[in-house]
Amino acid sequence: MRKTYVYASLLVAVVGFLFFFAGSCTKSNGLPPYYIKFTIDGNEVVFDLGMTGIESDPFASVTEVDGFNTMFFATPLTTDVPGLPDNYILIRIYDVENPSQIVYPRTYTYIPIGGDPLYIEYEDSGSGYSYNLDSGSLTVTSFGEVGEAISGTFSATLFKLIPSVAKAPAPTIEVTDGEFKVKRVVDGYSSPFPD
Repeated sequence: MRKTYVYASLLVAVVGFLFFFAGSCTKSNGLPPYYIKFTIDGNEVVFDLGMTGIESDPFASVTEVDGFNTMFFATPLTTDVPGLPDNYILIRIYDVENPSQIVYPRTYTYIPIGGDPLYIEYEDSGSGYSYNLDSGSLTVTSFGEVGEAISGTFSATLFKLIPSVAKAPAPTIEVTDGEFKVKRVVDGYSSPFPD
């Protein structure tokens, strides 16, 4: 009888440890399963939603047109109406190689004239401004199949779009500590925004 009690206690302890370990691995960094996270002018931002009708989590889609464009999208609020959301980050990378055949990690750097392998657009309704890429780089560390994750890091300098001020130097903001883990959705979305 005592031997059965010891084995049962040991089994309960092992199962309890496994549940604790499995639970702690899912969110050990405190982030949601899919996200785009970055620090902008010293403030950390985490966008953890996608767009209704495409994917509720932050997502990426690959489009093949004269190479391969991968578009990443995330927002802090669910967006299900036509048009642009008030806050979002949109990232595009371009490669001549099929992303499924590339050995990762691979880094993409903004080139002001020519190839444009990297594009970042950030919309911040709090400031009332849109921001586009001035300089930066992004490293993809893993690129899963449809339904799996695409992960990596990025940093950039973005310039503020001010349509009414001609020839004035555009104010910039620094994006640091960028990190993403987005869900790859079906190929073919060149833009997340409904027409």
